[in-house]
Amino acid sequence: YQRRVRGFFFEKMQNSQRGEYTPPIYKVGYDEEGYVRSFSKDQPQEYKSFFEHFGFVVVNDVITKEQCQNSINELWNIIENTAKRVKRDDPMTWGPENWKYTGFITVGILGRKALFSPALLTNRQNPNIYKIYCNLLERNDLLVAHDKCVVFRPTKNQLLKDGTRKSFPERKTPSNIHLDMNPWNFYEDKTLTKVNNTLNNLKYSRDRDDFTVEYQNPGISRYYRTSAQGVLNFADNKIEDGGLHLIPGFHHHLEEWTRDRRYKYKNQFEGRGFLPFKNDPVAQHVIRISARAGSLILWDQRVIHGSSSNDSPNFRFGQFFNMFVAKDISRQRARLRASAVSYEIEQCGFKDQITPLGAKLFGLQPYTESEAKWQGF
Repeated sequence: YQRRVRGFFFEKMQNSQRGEYTPPIYKVGYDEEGYVRSFSKDQPQEYKSFFEHFGFVVVNDVITKEQCQNSINELWNIIENTAKRVKRDDPMTWGPENWKYTGFITVGILGRKALFSPALLTNRQNPNIYKIYCNLLERNDLLVAHDKCVVFRPTKNQLLKDGTRKSFPERKTPSNIHLDMNPWNFYEDKTLTKVNNTLNNLKYSRDRDDFTVEYQNPGISRYYRTSAQGVLNFADNKIEDGGLHLIPGFHHHLEEWTRDRRYKYKNQFEGRGFLPFKNDPVAQHVIRISARAGSLILWDQRVIHGSSSNDSPNFRFGQFFNMFVAKDISRQRARLRASAVSYEIEQCGFKDQITPLGAKLFGLQPYTESEAKWQGF
């Protein structure tokens, strides 16, 4: 039988049955080079349809090879400025004793707070990326999120200063799967009290923590609009290089999975926005999302995802992405956020490089009513 809990139906099950539900398998193809199926930015109807069905999509060539290299160079600048003993041309300096200062070393995250730099801000105001988000969210009045980056160190066959080669298996990032949201809050908090309190109390102080909070919280749009997380690849990322993996189609089944796992996880993850599920049975359904340099990978925030271990001689370089609708945030929050973004832009010397589109995406200028309306494909 069923019982209602806070407006949400939960099936009563025997203890032995709880935590056993797994969704059906959604099969996705790869091309002859080993990359997952992808689309051109000039195929909006096709990539939108694929995204809605599978819960993710790869769109190629949203930035140029030159922009990819500029972004990689800037990530190295950030790394070397943060971890003074790391040298980009010396693999022996990439060990944990030095690399630990760059961010969250065990998961390959660069930065402990949101990162601001000219190349990263240029990518955040990129018109190709903006247009893709417009097509998926069916709105034009978008704000771009500010988050961290991803860097996986190579683990095999590295050329050392003395001309020899060496492998570093200890530099593999552990495989993981997780959600960047709390699904029990997502479905149970119908009054939006928790989410509104969290988002409306953001102050955007100089420590940049609040940019992470907004990235992990779908906000009030969750009931009527897609929330799409993303990563922009700066280097070719094949299966063996490690990187994004996810469960295709999981967004169609999150509600059922949430019901099934309530007794197993809800209390454990109370109040948290990042939820790891390392040993959950659904882990068997993850697939690697391999993609070329310059590609934007987007996934529905309701899709369980994570990263697989790197096992190759290649780096993984990427920038995390998200955009959300400007009208969904309060005036006070918009004002505080714009002030914080403006400060960070000034600090990294990017003020004169802001485009008219960038000014709106950064929340520094408002959209007009006509600009906000999605015009379709």
